[in-house]
Amino acid sequence: MTQSKNERQLRAENKLLKNQVKNQENIKTNNSITSSRLNNFGFLMSSHKGNRNYFKQFGYPDQINFDNYLAYYKRDSIGSRLIETYPEYCWKSKFKIIETETEAKDSIFEKETKELFKNTRLKIVNKLKRADILTGLGDYGVLYIGVADGKKPSEPLEGNININDILYISPKSSRNAVIDEYDENINSPRYGLPLMYTINSGDYAPESLSTANKVMKGRQTKVHHSRIIHIVENPLENDVIGQPRLQKVYNDLIDLTKVKGGGSEMFWLNGRGGFSLESSADTNFTEDSAKDLESHLQDFSNSLTRFLKTKGIEAKPINFDVANPENHFNMIMKCISCASKIPMRILLGSEAGNLASTQDENNFKENIMNRQIDFCENVIILPLINWFIEHGVLSAPKNDFKIEWPNLIPEDTAQNYKNANLVATALQKYLNTEGADAVMPFEQFFEIMGKDYQGENANDLD
Repeated sequence: MTQSKNERQLRAENKLLKNQVKNQENIKTNNSITSSRLNNFGFLMSSHKGNRNYFKQFGYPDQINFDNYLAYYKRDSIGSRLIETYPEYCWKSKFKIIETETEAKDSIFEKETKELFKNTRLKIVNKLKRADILTGLGDYGVLYIGVADGKKPSEPLEGNININDILYISPKSSRNAVIDEYDENINSPRYGLPLMYTINSGDYAPESLSTANKVMKGRQTKVHHSRIIHIVENPLENDVIGQPRLQKVYNDLIDLTKVKGGGSEMFWLNGRGGFSLESSADTNFTEDSAKDLESHLQDFSNSLTRFLKTKGIEAKPINFDVANPENHFNMIMKCISCASKIPMRILLGSEAGNLASTQDENNFKENIMNRQIDFCENVIILPLINWFIEHGVLSAPKNDFKIEWPNLIPEDTAQNYKNANLVATALQKYLNTEGADAVMPFEQFFEIMGKDYQGENANDLD
């Protein structure tokens, strides 16, 4: 009986192993297909039986990598605004962590969380904002929590620690937090999630022309997932890889660069017009005088020289029409605003002075409040708090706790006053109209006005 049981167990384990191998082969095949599709994405965006490739015609790349996004963030005004706008608006709101709203005094958990998030050494909220920005640059971001627990970072973090054991909390982008290993056990609760990372740190110095600055030497460290908070924005088919913030608008940013750069270059070349240089038939140029004239014309064209030195040459002005790129700029910005869900005037930084409409501003604030809950809270703050609780940095709360954000859309006093005037005017007309109650009873009138009828006296407004 024992031998038969062992044989059945071996067959079951062998079948499970074959299924796992087959599953991994399917994953590799799907990844290969996805990679092939990405490599030919420009071809997919084509028409006329593939003869008109829009990406190729318009100069859009088929593939975009982290460095492409980083370049637009560092060197392009709109690119940087797209990366930073939501993090800036979301994290400047001071959130509260509340365990119970009935007690007059803070609970132990509430006191500890307040002290933790106000810790001047760790600067947690600042690190969360930076992690948000870095996450938007790539497929994901992480918070690497360095702990003095006597183990290597590649080993699991086990047991309790205290706040003094936390050496640092370091936000990293997907470029500097590379996933080395996934949990490929389909029966594991962490199936498909990262197990091990390679963290790249150091290798930096001030970006200036001076070479005298000391360079922080780079190093690579293997880090276990238990020391990492993985942050992903807008994931689709898995919880590991999200969508870079500039991905949807990358082609638009290229077009915007063409308009901005092309418009500036067009103005530089044609803003002051040109000249037609006409020499008489008997004008002779020596080799030196010809070179001197050519050099002078180059200075006139490419520098701020505003005079021509000519001998035997008549310079006739040629005027050019300089096209206004504003319409093209606005059209592209509308597309970017639509994809990013940032009103154009807020995106351009012109919300001051009531330039942005109230409706645009309220819609944007509503998006901010939704993001604070869906992303900032659920993806970043709660996993971090749970990590602190799991490892003993925070005491476990006795009750459920919640994160409370301020309401960014306060009640409009002016609108409420206007509505009150409308109600009062309607009520006055109703009361002064003889027989109005026979046509429409008080109860029905109050229902239409959105008020509760509280008695025979029509003045009893809720």
